[in-house]
Amino acid sequence: KHDDLKIFVTFEKFGKSQKGYVDLNSVFYDLSQNQEFLKKLKFYNKVYKKQPKRTNCKLCLRKLQIKDIAFERNKIRYFICDNCGQLNGQFQDTVKYNKLIYEKDGGLASIYSKFSKKKFDEKVTNIYLPKVNFLINVLKKQNINFKDLKCCDFGTGSGFMIKALLDRGFKKVVGLEVSDEQVKYGNMMIGKKLITKNNSEEIEH
Repeated sequence: KHDDLKIFVTFEKFGKSQKGYVDLNSVFYDLSQNQEFLKKLKFYNKVYKKQPKRTNCKLCLRKLQIKDIAFERNKIRYFICDNCGQLNGQFQDTVKYNKLIYEKDGGLASIYSKFSKKKFDEKVTNIYLPKVNFLINVLKKQNINFKDLKCCDFGTGSGFMIKALLDRGFKKVVGLEVSDEQVKYGNMMIGKKLITKNNSEEIEH
């Protein structure tokens, strides 16, 4: 028990322009590989549907209003949490499922390593820096000096957020990632070894 420990939770919605989003993520829309991507998607969806059904928001853990369906895609229902606004899939992102998606060679994580340094930096500037600017403004409202914070990005992927945090003056930043390929690629793009490899069980606990 820590009597002097103070915990606060604040929710503020973030939004940004989608300008240039498709161009920056064109690596995901390679029509020459569309049939292969579609084949993988169907396989991942088949595995996903076998996971336990989700009852609570994966972000704030509040009970979901399952009857309020936001949309349905590939026969999978999606719900928006009425407490924090998080989009939730119908089934749980279990360790088994995450290992298939992110740890297995040739999974979805391998696509990110196709970004060139130029595209990597463009994505940081146009997609992740606005997020960090939003975070800084929220912290300022709480009278928190962001430069004193230690930041750990769980499931950091290729390190886009880490690079954005560094560019905005955060000093103590590290990332945890389950994909060997993304760890190597992310550290190369950032220019420092700030991302470390951890398996799904370690990150979950």
